[in-house]
Amino acid sequence: MEAQDLNGGDIKSAIMSYMIEAQSILRNAAINDEDVIHDVRVLMKKARAALKLVQPVLDNPKTERLKTILRDSGRQLRLLRESSVLRRQLRKIQKKHPDLFKKLAGNERINLFLNKENLDEDGSQEVEEICRKVCSALRTEEFRLKFSSWQRLDQNLLEGEIKNTYSNLRSVYLLCRNAPRPSRLHEFRKRGKDFSYQLGFFIDQDPVFIKPLEKKLDRLTNLLGKYNDMTQLVKTLEYKYYDENNLPALDELVIIIREIQDSYLSELWPLAYIKFSSLAKSQNSILNQVCICSAQF
Repeated sequence: MEAQDLNGGDIKSAIMSYMIEAQSILRNAAINDEDVIHDVRVLMKKARAALKLVQPVLDNPKTERLKTILRDSGRQLRLLRESSVLRRQLRKIQKKHPDLFKKLAGNERINLFLNKENLDEDGSQEVEEICRKVCSALRTEEFRLKFSSWQRLDQNLLEGEIKNTYSNLRSVYLLCRNAPRPSRLHEFRKRGKDFSYQLGFFIDQDPVFIKPLEKKLDRLTNLLGKYNDMTQLVKTLEYKYYDENNLPALDELVIIIREIQDSYLSELWPLAYIKFSSLAKSQNSILNQVCICSAQF
């Protein structure tokens, strides 16, 4: 597909393909497999990123409904996968610090969390019901989308929207770098995913440049995802900062988790700096058209 031929119909077709693939996975794969849930959530994120590329241009109430369906589907599936991911992370820490976990042997919350094995033990019927509802919602919205008409969009308008995506991403990066907070870092990751997925629609303009960029953005967002997992783990442990009733062993566990997060950030910041400064200074055609940044680093 040539860049100048990109239009609303292309975006619509991509979104439909994501929705169809997600339904197929949910119907045919083992729903207690966290990788399956992850794959479907990625498809929902790709669909939402594609929709953001055209939604401000279309300004259609129907696209707002589609946005809600995609967002809610992803959120429901996140809750299914998150517990097993966090459990695996906690077990890794337990393996490295067995003496610490002996001191935490009386913590019922940790014991209950560690003793579950997979998604089935989080309630197989509940998992099946959530997956069924998600599949049904996607099927209904796919049918509506199939018979909707997305007018041909000017290429300049689409490039304007991805430029806005990049501007938002860069603003969040600067905010995080100057004052990192878990909520901001999570937003940084979401905006990074949006930009990466949207770039895919422009890849024919310069595949030699965009493909490596997508890989580097993937590395960046993966680090942010790991950081967020640790944030959610602390919340799962129901740890309260500055609580005099905290066991010293629990305080130590949270310090270890924070050190793990620090290691992710120490790798993230140099990568982010190089990437955003190189984008700002790039004379590449696609960057000149859709994501030029005039600010200096």
